[in-house]
Parts: sequence; C-alpha cells; structure tokens
Amino acid sequence: MKPDTQFLEAVCGFPMVYYMVGSIDNLDDLLRCGVSFAANMVVVDKESTMSAEEDYMADAKTIVNVQTLFRLFSSLSIITELTHPGQHEVYAVQS
Repeated sequence: MKPDTQFLEAVCGFPMVYYMVGSIDNLDDLLRCGVSFAANMVVVDKESTMSAEEDYMADAKTIVNVQTLFRLFSSLSIITELTHPGQHEVYAVQS
C-alpha cells in the first residue's frame, strides 16, 4: 500500500519519524522497522477500516495486535487509529 504524497510531505517535516509499510502481525516486519529501538509507534490499519462487516468489529484485529506489541515491547508508547468511536474509551482504559 503506497502512501499519499501529501501524507509523506507532512511526515517528513518531523525529525526522527519514519514511515514503514508492513504488517503488525509479522515480527520480522516489526524488527525491520526498528521496533526494539523505538520509543513511540503509530499504528494505522487501513485494511480493517475498509473491510469490516460490522462497524464495532472493525478495530478487533488492531486492538489485539497492539496489546500483543505492548506485551512484547512494554517500554514502547503506542498510538493507534481506531475506527469505531465506542472503542476509544474502552481501549484507553485497557492499555
């Protein structure tokens, strides 16, 4: 999935910010992007947003994956995009 040019131009204005295409499910992708050295990570899952059959289930895969990431790399501060508004408060309490 190729990012928009406008997105890349906006991100390049911040020092030490890198955009990587990969899967949060794949440990090799995470290690390739330097997750073990990162202080912060932003997770965006465009696929689940577009393919969820039911609105409230759109974030299920992202939430499970981010919880797993947090257990593997507990010092990592993770910000994630959630599709369903009802998940925002619930997820903020759990992490």
